[in-house]
Amino acid sequence: HFMSPTNLIVNSKIVPELQKEEVIADNITKQAIRLLSDQNQRQQIIQDYQHMRSLLGSIGVCDRAAHEILNTVRSGPQ
Repeated sequence: HFMSPTNLIVNSKIVPELQKEEVIADNITKQAIRLLSDQNQRQQIIQDYQHMRSLLGSIGVCDRAAHEILNTVRSGPQ
């Protein structure tokens, strides 16, 4: 199961996640070194972010969604 908003949007693992007892200095260091030294992983993350961004729609999607929610709430039950 995914916790990161980034991973939740696409329902797959874009970025590494450490949960509860996994959040220790050694694991964080290993993940950071891997991201800094593995060009293929870094490129994959960039591609996955681009895919995620395309799923979110054009710029301003959050504002448009909030506007629609407010309009629905203001108009009351149909």
